[in-house]
Formats: sequence, structure tokens, C-alpha cells
Amino acid sequence: MKLRSKITINAAPETIWALIAEPDLIAQWNPKLVAATPDGPKEAGFGHSYQFTFRMTKRESHCQATLTRFDHPKSLTWDYHGTTEQGTPWTVQDQFTLDAKGPSTRVSRCLDLSRAPLPGWAKPIVWLITTFGKPVDTPQLEELKRLAESL
Repeated sequence: MKLRSKITINAAPETIWALIAEPDLIAQWNPKLVAATPDGPKEAGFGHSYQFTFRMTKRESHCQATLTRFDHPKSLTWDYHGTTEQGTPWTVQDQFTLDAKGPSTRVSRCLDLSRAPLPGWAKPIVWLITTFGKPVDTPQLEELKRLAESL
């Protein structure tokens, strides 16, 4: 299951790039990311990895986040790897593509949950909610837009 979203942001690709590539800045527009610790160099780059902690509802999820695509300032992919409480490995891939359109940038995001720790019956429900439901919180790309346009 892949969740796709797009938004146009009135900012240069370089401005948005920093916000999606630097873990400390990701936390400013993605409130689910509560901690990011580098495994090596702090600056973002291809192959660099971090220990991320996400808070979903009341539970925290720990994973290794690795930059598996780093084509500055056009496309970037984060791979999140973890293990469930039962010991089953999981992976979530978070892809961003930036396309300059004059003074604006079109941001496309694809969140691949096909190997996420969701039961099979839950995936169609998640898709339905994210496609047709009304968000409870501000969508993450809206937060990214707000932040990028304020810089």
C-alpha cells in the first residue's frame, strides 16, 4: 500500500530540501518524529543513518532511518527499518520528489507501507481513511509548506 500526496510550496527546492533531509528539521513539520540520533556524521547524505523515534498515538516506535536516495535537490528517500514487539522485521519507505515550477516547488511524497507492521485487514482501512477521510491534525505536507514559506 502506497500513500501518495502532493503540494505546491512557494519556496525554492533548496529551502525544502533542507527541511526533508535534516532530521532536526523534519521534526519541525512532522510532529510524530520525537527523536533523531545520527549513527555517524550528523549532516545528511547518501547512506547516512539515524535512530528515529516516532510517537504514534501513545506508543513510541524506534527504527533505523537511512537515506537510500540523495539526489540534491530533486529526490530523496528515507528507508525506516524496525522490528515489531513479536520480532518481525518491517520497512517503510518515504520518498520525496521536488520539481521547481518558477518561484514555487511541487513536492510529491510517496509513503510505501507495503512492508509496514500493519495487519492485512488494516491496510485497506488506512487507505480509505487517508484517501477520503478528514484529517484530525494538519497534514504533514501542509506543515512542511507552512514552515518552508515562513523561512
